[in-house]
Amino acid sequence: MVPSGLADPAFAYAISKADFCPIPRGRSFVSKEEGTELSDVWNGFVDEYIAQGSDERPRVEIERAAKINTHCGALFRVCEGPSCGKLEGRDVERLSLCSKCKIAVYCSRTCQAASWKEHKEQCSSGSRVEQMLPSQAAIQEHVFPALWKDALNLTHHVLSKAPEK
Repeated sequence: MVPSGLADPAFAYAISKADFCPIPRGRSFVSKEEGTELSDVWNGFVDEYIAQGSDERPRVEIERAAKINTHCGALFRVCEGPSCGKLEGRDVERLSLCSKCKIAVYCSRTCQAASWKEHKEQCSSGSRVEQMLPSQAAIQEHVFPALWKDALNLTHHVLSKAPEK
């Protein structure tokens, strides 16, 4: 996935070292303590990748592309206001959380108000997850469906070979 540009090299390095694939699943998926441990381990691998010095990008660019927060989403998030795109840590120091779902992030009240009509359904449904890194989205889109299909095929094969009682 790295040669095709779907996955970031630092993300790929961390996934090769970690025994997990960080995909956001919602705030109740892991406890705060578990999330902190996961993000510390993952981000340590990203730091290890940076320390190798093989990537010419600035450190902060690599961190934005590969580091995760305690809920396994992107550590540096993007404002969810329509057509905004301000990046946390670069364009604004800190984004504000939606006071209801505590997941959607905005750089200003203006962006939050402009996004409300679209956000309202997701906000109250509880279906929101943390913003993903582009590499996480690529894995979810390209790898997980193939794994799911393989699992279904294997299950079908095993069940069709099971002796009847």
